[in-house]
Amino acid sequence: MVKAEVKEKEGVVLLDLKLAKKHLRIEEDYVEDDDLIELYISSALTVAENYTSRKFVKGQLEILQDSTADITIENISMNDVVQKVEVVEEGVESILLPTSSYSKVGRLNSEIYVIKFKDVALTDGQQIKVTIDYGYDAKTLPKAIKNAMLLSVGESFEKREDRAQGNNSAVNNLLRPYKKWA
Repeated sequence: MVKAEVKEKEGVVLLDLKLAKKHLRIEEDYVEDDDLIELYISSALTVAENYTSRKFVKGQLEILQDSTADITIENISMNDVVQKVEVVEEGVESILLPTSSYSKVGRLNSEIYVIKFKDVALTDGQQIKVTIDYGYDAKTLPKAIKNAMLLSVGESFEKREDRAQGNNSAVNNLLRPYKKWA
């Protein structure tokens, strides 16, 4: 049995109101449109994630399985990192496996990687738990993604009523290098 759970970290802000207002050339102390700008920021993140088919907000993926069979994973973000691999058993403290007991093998030109285990044996009731960190915070988010989000916020703010075009080529051009081409 394999069980996977994705947990997005609470409170991670990739694009803050202060920077968005600066981009829009709105005085910081003018607060009348703040709720609207916050909505546009949220929408810009959704647009970026949907276009690229990636998650940008920091989070963790936890995979739990009953065997030491290889685990095949599709990248969630572009910076997935295997944080830890443990042997877990109910009622017993988990055992952290050294990095020498597993490897992360990427496939050439692929969004897929495989976690392979070396000399790891499980007894009855034990499971392998793999924890993978992914995503960004405001400081680590690639500048092109942040710029695309700012352009999207600006377009939403500027064209509140008329959004008929629906496709911003400048935003798409900035996001294209981060897009999954599955």
